[in-house]
Amino acid sequence: MNVKDILNPTVRLLVITAIAAALLGFVRDVTLDPIAERQKEGEAAAISSIFANADESKEEVIESELVSRVLSVYAQGEFIGYAVFTSSVGYGGAVDLLVGVNADKVIQGVQILNHTETPGLGANAANAPFLDQYKDKSQALTVSKSAPAGNEIQAITSATITSTAVTNGVNSALIFVSSLPGGGK
Repeated sequence: MNVKDILNPTVRLLVITAIAAALLGFVRDVTLDPIAERQKEGEAAAISSIFANADESKEEVIESELVSRVLSVYAQGEFIGYAVFTSSVGYGGAVDLLVGVNADKVIQGVQILNHTETPGLGANAANAPFLDQYKDKSQALTVSKSAPAGNEIQAITSATITSTAVTNGVNSALIFVSSLPGGGK
């Protein structure tokens, strides 16, 4: 075996790898803006589903370990609440949430924006019957495996970790809004 037998396949592999890397970089650059735009559209749709009369939202400057972003939401120029973006760790990974909290610090609704939970189990957390439990709550919530009472949320059968992750995210949003100057108003 001579040097040419080793060098020839090595150079070919290097060229193929360089071409593949350049193509991946190009595809990433081409798809980056459309993906970001679809994400913004999805967020706007989630805000509209929680705050039906919302017509404007403004990014708030935040420094918090609890939440990633906060938008102040307005309807006809009047402040109506906050759209709080938060994330919690579920069974399959991160569960990204949008929690709508009105000016009186009461939950208007919750939307799951992204998750990798088990289909048929934890993925059911994105369905209305589960998420509707959070509406009109204003205090720290806990997860219950039996019939919920007060500030308890009924866990999804065989998906307690996911149920707890969503509840932790919602609690983070409530704590954050309560910590804002003026109590969130």
